[in-house]
Amino acid sequence: MKTDLQKLGSAIEQYIRDELHSSQMGVALRSGGLISQPLLSLICRGLRDPAELPLRNLQGLLLGLGLTREEFIARFGHDIPPVDLERVAKVNQKRKRAGEALERYIRHELLGDRPGKYKDLKEWADKAGVSRSWLYGVFRGRFDPTDLNSLQFAQFLRALKLTPEQFTELTGLEIPGLESPMAHFPVYSPLAAAPHSRYRALGGAGVCFPASEIPDARRIRVYHLLEHFFVSEAVLRHPKSVAEGDYVLVTDEPGPMEAWWWPAEQALVIGMVDEPLGVGWGPNRLQIKLPDRRSLEEVGSVVARLGTTQE
Repeated sequence: MKTDLQKLGSAIEQYIRDELHSSQMGVALRSGGLISQPLLSLICRGLRDPAELPLRNLQGLLLGLGLTREEFIARFGHDIPPVDLERVAKVNQKRKRAGEALERYIRHELLGDRPGKYKDLKEWADKAGVSRSWLYGVFRGRFDPTDLNSLQFAQFLRALKLTPEQFTELTGLEIPGLESPMAHFPVYSPLAAAPHSRYRALGGAGVCFPASEIPDARRIRVYHLLEHFFVSEAVLRHPKSVAEGDYVLVTDEPGPMEAWWWPAEQALVIGMVDEPLGVGWGPNRLQIKLPDRRSLEEVGSVVARLGTTQE
């Protein structure tokens, strides 16, 4: 039997298909980058409550659906917090102007006729650590480059050959957390969570987390969730959900979101301490029934995450 959230998700999916004649990706694009297709998929599957979304994502949902708050509540019978669509429109305009400024700078200053290292936009995007499609989205104002995580944004700035101050002057976009001290960590595969594992840190520059998010713990390790992991449905419903591609910071201090090692599947499992594990989701949306906790070995608690983009 469907839960209320699953019924809501099905109704939103039907509205997108039958009345907008669109898709989840189409709604995400209409939102101007304020809500992603993976997050919209969680809503349509009944795994996330729109009322608990960050305000920015909720604004994107309404923009993508073409509904006001009142129309959403009347149509779906589900209450959501008030949102300021006029403010969203201003944010979209600001992001579009920033994208146009970046496109002019990259094409004329970095890819101009004068001799230089970068011959075309694809080569430059590879150097910047971003996809060409994402870059075109920035140029068109759909994506905000400051939504990149700290590691990706630092690489993006290096490719632009700009300081943070010069970036803000060029685009008009403030860089969140610029004044916050950062803590640097090496990155490990989830396989390194196994007891007595000999897996060493992955190559690369590592990642940076805001120092304010780092607890005073004896043991801290960052795992990159590309493979060998599963997350429970309770985690997917959590406001700070964890998804494929995320970096998760795990410590030996107790917390509400826990990480365990699953010997039978050779995988890291992430779930909520106060909820059953139930169904788990892994790489490429692989679905699996998670075991009883007695079959798992405790690794630590997840206290922070970095996504490929911030929701």
